[in-house]
Amino acid sequence: MDTRPLTIPEARRFLRGTIGVPTEYATVERLALLAGLRPSEIADLARQGSVERQGSRWYVTVLRGKRPRTIAVAQLVGEALQDLTGGQLHDQGPLRCSLPRHATVGRVVNHLGGALEDSGFGDASVHAIRGFLVKQLPTVVARDRAYAYLGVAGVVNVDSRGFPEGWDVEVAELIDQHFGVLATS
Repeated sequence: MDTRPLTIPEARRFLRGTIGVPTEYATVERLALLAGLRPSEIADLARQGSVERQGSRWYVTVLRGKRPRTIAVAQLVGEALQDLTGGQLHDQGPLRCSLPRHATVGRVVNHLGGALEDSGFGDASVHAIRGFLVKQLPTVVARDRAYAYLGVAGVVNVDSRGFPEGWDVEVAELIDQHFGVLATS
């Protein structure tokens, strides 16, 4: 990644900027920052609505790469996704999610760029948002799991084969534990 990622104080400021933003757009920002999704993955998620709830945990399936990648997401992301599913609380397969259906990669990039500018980071690239987790997550979880969670190409076990069941839930819980405070402090 050739751009400087957001720092923890900058990520906090970026998340504060989601207050008062329509829920579907605040969710896009949380998916980028706290789930580490790429703009293309967010656009795919918006078009296909591949969001699931199992118990109290939320999962997203992204299609980038050779095969779909399903990951548990942090509670802050899950809360935003719940708002977008119209309060559907069943555990019976994918839920329809009201992310902006017209979302293309370009529109997601433009929105995230605007959110950065509104937060005072007009000179930052949208890659700085995802870059936050790419840089910070390996400091709280094993590097191979962090990179598998984020779908970073060229890493052994990037597709998570060989990881025990629930490894992504552990990563999501660590994101909540270490970075969830960003939205409340």
